Amino acid sequence: MQLATIGAAVVIAIVALIAIAVEVGEEETDAAVEFLPTIDATPDASPTLVPTAIPSPGGSPTPEETQPVGPVVPTFPPLSESPIVRITIPIALVDSEDIVTSGLADDGVIPLPEDPQAVAYYEFSSRPGDTQGNAVFGGSGVRTADEEGLLANVPGLGAGDEIVITLEDGIQYLYRVFAVNTLGEAPALLPTDVGCDESGECSGLGTLTLIAFDTPQGTVIVQAQLLRGGP
Repeated sequence: MQLATIGAAVVIAIVALIAIAVEVGEEETDAAVEFLPTIDATPDASPTLVPTAIPSPGGSPTPEETQPVGPVVPTFPPLSESPIVRITIPIALVDSEDIVTSGLADDGVIPLPEDPQAVAYYEFSSRPGDTQGNAVFGGSGVRTADEEGLLANVPGLGAGDEIVITLEDGIQYLYRVFAVNTLGEAPALLPTDVGCDESGECSGLGTLTLIAFDTPQGTVIVQAQLLRGGP
């Protein structure tokens, strides 16, 4: 009888231990589930990339800085028929108001001004400032012990040097040299020798041709491109 009672007590104890173990296991399982990461079955859409402008040195970007910048196109005033009153070539030490207007000689050649200190504008050519033409000027480049022409230093010009033409109405045209050609002891020049056709039409893209006659190196032809114009 005692053995049966002891056996029953043992069975009850074993059952109680099993129940406690099962309860502890469930609590551990529940705790483990709480720490599992959750995975969304529908992930967010890809993020949108928003371009940002480079800020100004002083702070936030201005509206102009956030817009694309196009090429800078030079602008020029309307073509003026006002008389030419001055030519300035700083590198060649030329600053003269002695401007004469000249046509072609009877034999069709481009004449040298009679005054070695004068510069001729050849009226068969385009007006200064004409963006579709070629304006032609000329003067003496002679340099001797007794005489020096106004354009004596023109053979020393190079690419990038500037020529300024001023009109009576105050408009100025700035040209930049891009070519200097020495012809040596060249014969008399015709309009076709300076980029004009046989009729004297001088088309171009806003250029200026300057002829220095009778320099020690011969005839020198300078070509320059119109950069800007204005009062």
